[in-house]
Amino acid sequence: MSIIVAKYPSLKGARGRKPHQPLAMIKALILKEIMQIPSKRKLAEFLKKNEYWCRKCGFKKPPHHDSFSKFIKRLGRDTFIEIFEELVKSLRRAGVLSGDIMAIDSTLIKAYSRPKEGREPSDPDAKWGINLSKNGSSATRYI
Repeated sequence: MSIIVAKYPSLKGARGRKPHQPLAMIKALILKEIMQIPSKRKLAEFLKKNEYWCRKCGFKKPPHHDSFSKFIKRLGRDTFIEIFEELVKSLRRAGVLSGDIMAIDSTLIKAYSRPKEGREPSDPDAKWGINLSKNGSSATRYI
């Protein structure tokens, strides 16, 4: 991914306070999508609470949520799309992606499955479970 930063010198910083490393910002924004974090404010809170992910992205201390908005504005939509396409090409070269279309959806779907007396459950494959995470993205325990 350092190739991306070298390819786009406009990402190297702005005037004023020293900006966060562009690569760290890009990693955090990708993490936001992977972890299904709904906003930049929630992303900043997540990084503040999770030192592991903060360091994994490349931050010494987590950025303020405004930093993400400023970075995206400075980056520009077209450059962000080019970076995304470059990442996809890199994943294809590495053999991680192979087809033209790929989709993964792990959204928790709330379904009624309790059988009523004398009736079949509405979804016989459904299991009773509890989702222990706040955002519904992981940690489902079946009972």
